Amino acid sequence: MLTVKMSACQNPDFPPRDDLPLPCLVKVGSLDEAARACRRFIEEHDLGGGNYHDAEVFDDSTSERVAMVSYNGRLWTPENDWRKRRPIQA
Repeated sequence: MLTVKMSACQNPDFPPRDDLPLPCLVKVGSLDEAARACRRFIEEHDLGGGNYHDAEVFDDSTSERVAMVSYNGRLWTPENDWRKRRPIQA
């Protein structure tokens, strides 16, 4: 089992929003499901790329971060430095 941590922030390029969602955790069964959960989160809360923090995916059995999910739903390796991340094929 995996857990996806999703959150949003104010976009500095637009007026502040008072309706941004609180961070949330969602249990999923696969990386593909994690990516779909993130896209639902984005669509349900009408988030733009500047409002969305890349989601983190954790392996529940080890608590290790195993992937990141970007705004477009792509999966990435979990390095802290985004320039070092590589695509993951789920």
